[in-house]
Amino acid sequence: MTFQLKFSKINEAYMKISAADLEEARTEVSNAGFELLEIWEHEGTHPHEIWTNSKTSESIRFNIVPENQDDQIIDHQDASRQDVVDELVDLWGELRAIRNHFTHNSAENDDIEEDDFYIIQKPPSPLDKFWQKVAEAKNMIAEDQEAWDFVIKDFVDATVFAYYDLSQADRLAIMH
Repeated sequence: MTFQLKFSKINEAYMKISAADLEEARTEVSNAGFELLEIWEHEGTHPHEIWTNSKTSESIRFNIVPENQDDQIIDHQDASRQDVVDELVDLWGELRAIRNHFTHNSAENDDIEEDDFYIIQKPPSPLDKFWQKVAEAKNMIAEDQEAWDFVIKDFVDATVFAYYDLSQADRLAIMH
């Protein structure tokens, strides 16, 4: 497989423009058929803009120079310990509110819709599944004893039926 790469001008034209003359330069370049492609602003450096002409494939870079020292990027002082502690306390409060929102029991507040809360539930353990199936089997026996005797036989206990109704992995987890 062969790739053909066509590189246009690697060195693009650039102009240093003061912040006061920027609007005038933008209108001139725009009238000449150029379009704004990128605006770059990095910390510690001067911003610049890249303008391209799609018809001629030319590009111009405006290096924006501040008018005076007031436009320069001012180094900010480092945060004090108290600022950091205050921010951590705020974050802790927000994270706690988020956790409470997702773990709140919606049954306690009937006036709030159930969709507003997501209740996080632990998956039932194999032993919990077993006791749930025992309760279901006892409920089946209580509802229709004759059907239970016909299908299951009367000598099979509800706990034995529930044990064999579990998956193989759950049976092995219950056995010690």
